[in-house]
Amino acid sequence: MAESIYRAGVKDLSVAACSACHSPTGDGNAPAGFPSLSGQHAEYTLQQLKDFRAGVRQNDTSAMMRSVVERLTDKELEALSSYVSGLN
Repeated sequence: MAESIYRAGVKDLSVAACSACHSPTGDGNAPAGFPSLSGQHAEYTLQQLKDFRAGVRQNDTSAMMRSVVERLTDKELEALSSYVSGLN
């Protein structure tokens, strides 16, 4: 599930692939302001995703992250967090 969301998104929910901004290897795109996720601790990533969803974190251009994570379940966010921690 996590690899599919990361690489292809969720078409039915209009969720873009994470790799579109954060790169297939999770290295991000610094000039565009998309951070590296590769090897990040799963607990940290999960907290950031939940903070975006709750509106606590709002440093995403055009609410891009907030609009993505609001469509995903806790289980999907947990899986994604674990998945990106293994990217390198």
